[in-house]
Amino acid sequence: MRFARHAAALCFSLAACSTSTPEPQAPETIRVDKGPPPTGARKLRELKAVDGHGCGIFGTLGTYAGAVAKLREQARALGADYVTVTDVKEPAATRECVEKAFTVTGVAYVVGTETGRLPAAAMPQ
Repeated sequence: MRFARHAAALCFSLAACSTSTPEPQAPETIRVDKGPPPTGARKLRELKAVDGHGCGIFGTLGTYAGAVAKLREQARALGADYVTVTDVKEPAATRECVEKAFTVTGVAYVVGTETGRLPAAAMPQ
């Protein structure tokens, strides 16, 4: 009985290894730019990343670099390799408080990849 379990486990392991899944790319390799995407890029979806939170003396002050890092993580999860920044909202003072959040909105694209290879989460809806 023990042999049968080990054999079954080995078969499942080999079957799992036989499927080719592309390696997820490192977030820092994803290009984030305010310009248009390269020719032939396919739009995946809009992304929004917020760095920092709070109001006045409470909370944490956000940065552009922090928001872009979060944007890259979201893009990586989708399988995107390019993000066009469409809006930037810096921390600002209002009548009620000094907002500390830094928000970057963008559109994720994949460049030079066939639709069949995209992760299910990346498929346009």
